[in-house]
Amino acid sequence: MGIFTKNELIGVVVVLLAIFSFAYFNSVESGVKARDEQRKASARLITNALESYHKDFGSFPPSSGGKITACGSAQNVRNCEWGRDPLRDLRDTGYPAYLDAIPLDPKQGQGHSFYYVSNGSEFQLFSALERRIDPEWSVFVDSLDLKCGEKRCNYGITLSRQQVLKKLE
Repeated sequence: MGIFTKNELIGVVVVLLAIFSFAYFNSVESGVKARDEQRKASARLITNALESYHKDFGSFPPSSGGKITACGSAQNVRNCEWGRDPLRDLRDTGYPAYLDAIPLDPKQGQGHSFYYVSNGSEFQLFSALERRIDPEWSVFVDSLDLKCGEKRCNYGITLSRQQVLKKLE
């Protein structure tokens, strides 16, 4: 005679499956939320560095193809690579970098990327949040139909020259 009857064993298995299912989906959701928080923190870090850049140069770095165009050398300025290139003064490499490496999206290799646009007097930095229920997920940004890598941008930060000057007052 076994310890459990067949019905009791089925009940235990069902309860365990329910617990494991809940734990699995909870951990997946936690990972998604953590990546979105990391995206927003990285965007704020980039924004702070661009604000410092603006204070030193009087303008934000230009953009091309959704990237910051402020890397390479003073003679050969090129697009910065997310996660690899520093944001620095190209004329004085001894001056501390604004960012040692411009952050990349937590899922950069899986179709996600930041998208940067600037005309010098203002910039917009976009990303694609994974959680549509995130309070900073923007219907307006989503409607712009911009591509943050292979994903549609739905989160953004804008900073203008006037906002920088206001902070200096």
